[in-house]
Amino acid sequence: MQKINTICLVDDDEIYVFLAKHTIQNLGICDQVLSFSNGFEAIEYLKATIDFPDKIPQLILLDIDMPVMNGWDFLTEYALIKDKLRDEIVIYMASMSMAIEDITRAENYAEITAYLPKPIRSNEFLTISQRLLLSA
Repeated sequence: MQKINTICLVDDDEIYVFLAKHTIQNLGICDQVLSFSNGFEAIEYLKATIDFPDKIPQLILLDIDMPVMNGWDFLTEYALIKDKLRDEIVIYMASMSMAIEDITRAENYAEITAYLPKPIRSNEFLTISQRLLLSA
């Protein structure tokens, strides 16, 4: 079975991150799961690994509401560095917010593949990984 190299969870909800990591690992859809508790940590990681393409995640699951740097601010910073990355990262906005403003705003970002309500279920992780691998 072909796998995603790295999935990155950018979310400050420790319980959600624990459960998502556990689900991803049990499904065997990727080799490594990274997690960052805010957008700043994630963007700093990406900046530090620009010259090491094998360390860049293929998929980011991004929360909206986080301390330090929220999901929207992360996307602004990501737009500034994405041209320096060898491969584009697939980003899904994963949030508990069902506010129409958040969903609509997410749809207006070219960097966001889709908006997913949390928690993400096993079948959704499988679908995401299959789509990503098919497009690679």
